[in-house]
Amino acid sequence: MNTQQFDIQIIDKRVNSQVIDVLGSKCFVAICSDNTGNTKKARRNITEKFPTIINLADVCHHLANTAKDISKLPEFQKVRQCSVFNAWQSLLSS
Repeated sequence: MNTQQFDIQIIDKRVNSQVIDVLGSKCFVAICSDNTGNTKKARRNITEKFPTIINLADVCHHLANTAKDISKLPEFQKVRQCSVFNAWQSLLSS
């Protein structure tokens, strides 16, 4: 068993038995995590087991990447020279 498969089993077991099974699937509308392979697979497994739970990707990460890409457009050159913008970019990169 590789590390990724082990991680998926750990996530499934902890989320299913320690959270969803205890509280009941009716208490959950959706599940969200980052988009690494193991967490994506774990989300998929959970939503297959509980079809009433919606599988959501990491929206905040996607929005941050989109904003970062937009800021690279030539129209934003003056904004990129601003120290506040540079501080914001540093936060996104960390």
